[in-house]
Amino acid sequence: MRRLLTRANRCPADRAACSPCVVNPTERSRAAGFTLLEVMIAMLIGTIALMGSIAIQQAIVNGAKSSHDASVAQRLASQKSEELSSRPTDTFTVDMNCGLAQFANNTWSEVEYVNAMGKVFSGVPTDTNATNYRWRRQWKVANLGVGMPYNITVVVVWMNDSGDGKTIRLDVERRKAW
Repeated sequence: MRRLLTRANRCPADRAACSPCVVNPTERSRAAGFTLLEVMIAMLIGTIALMGSIAIQQAIVNGAKSSHDASVAQRLASQKSEELSSRPTDTFTVDMNCGLAQFANNTWSEVEYVNAMGKVFSGVPTDTNATNYRWRRQWKVANLGVGMPYNITVVVVWMNDSGDGKTIRLDVERRKAW
C-alpha cells in the first residue's frame, strides 16, 4: 500500500538521494506489488472454491441421472401394468381365453431385461448389452376370487452407478365383471 508523503515526513534535507515517494525499502517493496505469500494464499482460496463448485456440479449431474433412471423405471412399470390391465375380463369365458385369468397364478414372471425405450431383451444381456438393458422387470397377477378384483404387481429393479440396487413397485387392481 502506498503512503502519500508530505513535506513533514520526507527524507531529511541532507539526504538528497532519497526519493520523495518512498520512505524506506520495506514500503518500496509493498508498493511494487503482491508478495509471493499473498499470491499463494489467493491461489489456494481460488483452488478450494473451484473444487467446491466441481463437487456441486457432480452432485447435480448424479441427481439428474438418478432421477432419470427412476423415471424410466416408473414408466416401464406403468407400461407393463397397463398392458396387463387392458386385457378383457367381461365374462368368465373371455377372461379364461384371453384375459388375465391365464396369468393369475400369483407367481412372479421370468425376469425381463428392458432398455429405456421398453424393448425387452430375449435372454440375459451380455456385457455389451448390460448398460442398455439394465432395468429388470417382473410381474405377477393374483386372482382374489369370484367378484373380487385381480391384483397386478409390477416390480422394476436397476443398479445405479455406485452399484446400489433401486426398486420401484407398482400395485394395481383390475376389476372384473364376473
